[in-house]
Amino acid sequence: MILNGLMSGRWLKGVVFMIVCLLPLLEPASASDLQIEIEKLETPRIQLGTLGFQADPGSENEAKAVRDILMMDLRRSLAFNMIDLQGTMPGPDLTPDFIQKAAGGKAEIILSGRLKIEKDQIHLDVALYSAKTGKWIWGRKFSGSVKETRAISHRASDKIIYQLTGEAGIAETEIAYVSDQGGSKEVYLMDYDGYNARLVTLNRTINLFPRWSPDGNKIAYTSYIDKNPDIWIYDLSTARRWKMATGGLRISATWFPDGKKVLFAGSVDGMTQLFTAGEDGKNIKRLTFSAGNDLSPSFSPSGRDLVFNSDRGGTPQLYLMNGDGTNLRRLTFLGEYNTTPSWSPKGDWIAYTCREDGRLHVCLISPDGRKVRNLSPGTLFDDESPVWAPDGRHLTFSSNREGKLDLYMMTSEGTEVEKLTTRGGNNINPAWSPVRY
Repeated sequence: MILNGLMSGRWLKGVVFMIVCLLPLLEPASASDLQIEIEKLETPRIQLGTLGFQADPGSENEAKAVRDILMMDLRRSLAFNMIDLQGTMPGPDLTPDFIQKAAGGKAEIILSGRLKIEKDQIHLDVALYSAKTGKWIWGRKFSGSVKETRAISHRASDKIIYQLTGEAGIAETEIAYVSDQGGSKEVYLMDYDGYNARLVTLNRTINLFPRWSPDGNKIAYTSYIDKNPDIWIYDLSTARRWKMATGGLRISATWFPDGKKVLFAGSVDGMTQLFTAGEDGKNIKRLTFSAGNDLSPSFSPSGRDLVFNSDRGGTPQLYLMNGDGTNLRRLTFLGEYNTTPSWSPKGDWIAYTCREDGRLHVCLISPDGRKVRNLSPGTLFDDESPVWAPDGRHLTFSSNREGKLDLYMMTSEGTEVEKLTTRGGNNINPAWSPVRY
């Protein structure tokens, strides 16, 4: 990581909460607990100026496209205020004087780029300069097939983000989801920004609830391909598939954080309970024994705890327990419908689907139950099934904001909402991949 002096203190915390009342710390909050006020203190963003990208004659359009992708990726990272300096085209040499004048006293860092295309290969050079001194501080070359232009652009974005913040970017991540755009419910993958959609399944039946393995190499999902809702696993690196769990209803699969076991919901005497098994389907162990339906488990980042939804108390609510099934406690007490929890990679929030005024919303709750947020209060549409990006700053979810169900992305504050799916059909059950190093 670079710019130690410039960045000192910027990235200690993104959000600081000021609690204005003291509450007991040993038990989750109940409906009778006093609500607290939350004050958000935002981290200053880096002022990043981006010059026009240089290109060989005939490659100007490609250079502009790459620059546009980079700027969108960097903006979405929430780490930068982007300053568009496209009208400033550098010459062969970027002198300190040129950089300082281009910054105009507004930018802290200047980003430049050069694109070259040779036959079917693209070569991208990017560099960062200090606006204060005008000196070069970092640069990197990226190459690949012209068909991989977007992937190369995303790779460059993530490297820039890491160099300037010390944190991994999400531009190279993917989202798995279910779509019926082809007539049957199939599992798809797309880039994090909605581009490059492609099929994972094509069995002309019902496929649901995809979930990534911790290393990002496998996807577990429920499929009716054998006329029963079984859990299958697909290995993206080898294209091998196998049935992991069968017999009755088998849904809501998720990996333990160590990647060695899978947690899933299975039917028992008309109810769904939580089970664990190896990814080969062996060593099945029952984890919950309730008089209700236990579904949608999600692990804390440490793997010590998990959250799930259950109607054991009469209405669907969120519950916490240790990863071995002990120390059960109820988490949600507000509302009569709280489902599909997803634990933040940073461990600070649990996102879930809540119902308020007859509509579904994306809500957040802290793991101790003290803080609750509705990210879309008072809306006339339904938002559901939120899952976190690996940066802990973004969520993707399914919504009928434009009639049919589509996938959207937003920040953990409920802002900067972007529609991701645009290819028709209904799009549901999103799952965000981990960062692959």
